[in-house]
Amino acid sequence: MLQTATTLIAQFGVFFIGAFVAITTQSIEASVIILFVQLMNSVMNPLIEIPTLISKRNSCKPLFKKLGEIIKVEDNSKKEEVDFEKNITINNLEFSYEENRVLSGVNFTFEKGKTYAVVGASGSGKTTLLNLLVGRNLDYVGEILYDGKDLKNLSIDSLFEKISFVEQNVFVFDDTIENNVTMYSNVDKDLLQDAIIKSGLKSLIDEKGLDYKCGENGCNLSGGEKQRISIARSLIKKSEILFMDEATSALDTETSSSVMNSVLDIDGLSKIVITHKLEEKILKRFDEILVLKNGKVYENGTFEELIEKNGLFRSLYELA
Repeated sequence: MLQTATTLIAQFGVFFIGAFVAITTQSIEASVIILFVQLMNSVMNPLIEIPTLISKRNSCKPLFKKLGEIIKVEDNSKKEEVDFEKNITINNLEFSYEENRVLSGVNFTFEKGKTYAVVGASGSGKTTLLNLLVGRNLDYVGEILYDGKDLKNLSIDSLFEKISFVEQNVFVFDDTIENNVTMYSNVDKDLLQDAIIKSGLKSLIDEKGLDYKCGENGCNLSGGEKQRISIARSLIKKSEILFMDEATSALDTETSSSVMNSVLDIDGLSKIVITHKLEEKILKRFDEILVLKNGKVYENGTFEELIEKNGLFRSLYELA
């Protein structure tokens, strides 16, 4: 507001002074006055933008800092290799976004080879918990231990070899379905076919073929089809641990159940799955269900045990 007022005062000042001189002395023509006003616009307009640009630059500094932390090259030479023969243990885990406490005093152990469902209301900390388990943010308090080794001391490259993470928002590049699934690696045809069937991609492949172009960021696919591509990628990778964050949220109930049953049928694969679809038949297949509330493990147990407790899980289940 002050900048605009200053500009107007300067412009009108030049105009009225020039007009006064032109009228009283007749030494300046009207066209010259107009030219001066126009030249002032060329000078004043960029000056007006300077405070706005400085403000935008200052507001972007935290983002630049965060991006720098994300893309910085990690020195893995002194990091330990990830072992996963027994379990992932969480001890007194706490995490905050600035002043917002998201997780508080979380304690739990995920055993190798077992399947876990993570449920809870929106904002309970489910996605944050998975992001911490896969090493996306190490600014937490407490411990995350892979077979007793602190995650902060482990090689992230080594960790990524052990895990797959299937999320709601899937990146799909402008290429064929096959290349999006295989990520340009040489994949055995039987393995590829098995991943296509278990991920629920078979109907899409039968209709459009493996050579079908997905379009930029998967614009030629539905949200559910992109999620199935992501699931197929993880199955091809043959990871030891599969993390899924609402990975079937864009699928219809029948397809979602089919995909989840296929994933749960995979022997020897440890699975930690965030889900909002509280289907009894699916939930009964998990070895244990974690119920989060306000960033804490409010209760846990099998489907039958949690229903019998008549607590938060039962309320969520009956409202679903």
